[in-house]
Amino acid sequence: MESSFAAMFRQTCIDLAETLNGQPIEDRILNNWAVPLAAYRCLETTLRINLPYTHLFDITVRGIRTQNAECKTSSELGNFWNAVQYLIAQGEIIESGDYRIKYLQFFKSDRIQGIHWQEKHPVLFLQKTRIFMLYKHNGKNVGDVVIPEESLKYYLEHSKAFLGEKLVHYRLFNKGIVVYDKDKPNGKNGYMEAETVQRSYCFDYQKLVETFDINLERANSDTLDDDEKEKMKKAEQVLPFQ
Repeated sequence: MESSFAAMFRQTCIDLAETLNGQPIEDRILNNWAVPLAAYRCLETTLRINLPYTHLFDITVRGIRTQNAECKTSSELGNFWNAVQYLIAQGEIIESGDYRIKYLQFFKSDRIQGIHWQEKHPVLFLQKTRIFMLYKHNGKNVGDVVIPEESLKYYLEHSKAFLGEKLVHYRLFNKGIVVYDKDKPNGKNGYMEAETVQRSYCFDYQKLVETFDINLERANSDTLDDDEKEKMKKAEQVLPFQ
């Protein structure tokens, strides 16, 4: 090992690069897979294992391609979620109008028959049509490379946080201003807020936070759990003014 590893490692990297045929691979991924393969290459004639080097080489090539694809997908999805977070901060994407975060103990969708959590768990509902449009528009404005819509849908639907799709109610906004339905008076000299129902992507919001380090939440009645609502209620009661 000590005398031959360096040469074997260089040759193994060359062989892998030739087999991958110019496919862009991150150096750290190629090197991480090449190290154990080169070590085995050094010891193949010494070890009594029924595992030909050529077979291990094929396994390594498949592993490199799979890991590289997953890292690329994760990076591109990270850019998408960062863009969504930015658009929320800019007021382009509106909570309750374009997305909702609900704390639930039971959830079901077209993909999941039913899932129970011991404690209330955050689920993100995303109105995909308008958000996809804003994501593409923002990318062009700032010069970012955006993921084609079909690829974006595929990445999102195959991400670990994806929970399926379902119909979700959203409030209607026009340039950030709530729209009221004049056909529905509320009995208080006004009208009820207009709503729309959209087929939405659903995500395990906690997994998104852990994976992409994002924050899409605002402290309102839709996202607060019961304990937080009670704390806010008590705090309001002791305020010296309203």
